This record gives sequence, structure tokens and C-alpha cells, in this order.
Amino acid sequence: MWNQVTPHGQTLEFTSVAPTLRWHWTPADVAGSLAPALLTWNTVLYLTVWSFVPSLPRSDRLRWLCVATPTLALWHVADLLLTVESRLLTLTRPEGYDLSAGFDLWFLWVKFANNLNVLGLRQVVPLLLIAAQWLHWRRVRNEDAPTAV
Repeated sequence: MWNQVTPHGQTLEFTSVAPTLRWHWTPADVAGSLAPALLTWNTVLYLTVWSFVPSLPRSDRLRWLCVATPTLALWHVADLLLTVESRLLTLTRPEGYDLSAGFDLWFLWVKFANNLNVLGLRQVVPLLLIAAQWLHWRRVRNEDAPTAV
């Protein structure tokens, strides 16, 4: 439907756009919950790569998980909000697609970010997170290593 967006298994239906915006939120399973499919996928992807990092002490693995858990949850919420904002802009400001009328930078940024996200950024974020953690861990480990004189 033209007025419906279904981010992560939820349904957000815009019932009226003008003169005021009205919408109706229908959760997929339980009222008030976010669908865990993408969050679960990202968590499994993170844990799979995390389990293959060699020679990582158990305490560091626990620290990595403590950082990754809220980061992946926030990424899930940000992705959800970006999807809804993109659809909302399509409904409320369709003239944003017409560049001859002028540039709507917010419209263009949201559409670009959402398309990039849909094309693969969703799956890259857990990998970027593990890469950042590994690079930081490697740098700290090298600083703590005794130097031979």
C-alpha cells in the first residue's frame, strides 16, 4: 500500500497526511515490542565473527560483548527510525524528488542513507563493530607488550 511501511515486521500505516499527520502502529507479534529478526541476525553475525577472533582473553571477550550489546540495539532502533522517516518524507514531501524545485537536503540525506542501509549497511555494521574492537584491542595489546632492548 502507498501509505504503509513495515520496518522489521511492524506495520506503520499513515491514515492521513494533510492537513495533519495521523498514523496507526500495529505490532507484528506483541503490542509494544520490536521485531527481533534483524537484531537477532546482526547479533548472530557479530557472535560468529567474534568467536573466530584468535587469542582473545575471556575478560576481553566479555568487554567486547558489553559494548556490542547496546551498540547493536541502538543500531536496530536507528535503522527502524530511518525507515519510518524515509517513508514519512515520501508521503508528506513528494516534491522532494523534483530537484528542479530546489534541493531539500534533509530529504536527500534521509533517502540516500536509507537506500545505502537497505543495500547492505545493515549487515556491515556488526562487522565494522568487531573490526573497530579488534583494532583497538590490538593497539592496546601492542602498547602493553614489553619491548626488547
